[in-house]
Amino acid sequence: MHRPLQRGIYLTLAAAVLLICVPAQARMTVAQKKQIAHKQFQTAEKMREALNGRPQSERTRAAYSRVVEAYRKVYRLAPSGRDAAPSLLAMGEVMAESGRVLNDPAQSQAAIEQFKSIPNEYPGSRERVNALFTIGKIYQDNLNDLPQAKTTFEEFLKKYPAHQLAADAKDALEEIADAQNPNPKKKRKVETALVPSPSKKEKKAHAQKQEPEDEPMPSAEATLAPAS
Repeated sequence: MHRPLQRGIYLTLAAAVLLICVPAQARMTVAQKKQIAHKQFQTAEKMREALNGRPQSERTRAAYSRVVEAYRKVYRLAPSGRDAAPSLLAMGEVMAESGRVLNDPAQSQAAIEQFKSIPNEYPGSRERVNALFTIGKIYQDNLNDLPQAKTTFEEFLKKYPAHQLAADAKDALEEIADAQNPNPKKKRKVETALVPSPSKKEKKAHAQKQEPEDEPMPSAEATLAPAS
């Protein structure tokens, strides 16, 4: 007679143990996860701001990694949340900054791979546009890989010709072209264009200096005096 009761107790205990073993995150609703992810995003933003407030000489690899992981946690908590794509973009930006500040090409390359994941994860997001542009800047500034930078900016202009960053992409292509094909004539032309033109007052003063001085007119007495 006691077996059914014991079996019921065992089942209750097993369910309780299972409930304890399941992570709290798995028991949350999607809305709850998004809310927690938003708070985590705000925490990551503050961590990044604090890191940027330090002198570059005091920024360590571990400090950069902590900020990156703080953003990664946002994505893992709620990949469909509004802060997921911005977190992936921020992760790439922090990695790129780490590569530049710490002079670590591997970290810069990791940032590029991070940015490349954004169009795949969020093909309709605005972050995918910024990601492509930033890849070009990393190739240009961090890695000094001008051919890859040129290809990336050309791809950007082909895909997003009307974007607000299009002008910056064109400027970057001009800088790359100048670096790859230095033109002394163009350089002299630019230097000449930078020389300020004289004002109207300066032009008038210069013209007066160039005019010959009028010879003094002979007096009337000198004109009428008889020749000796």
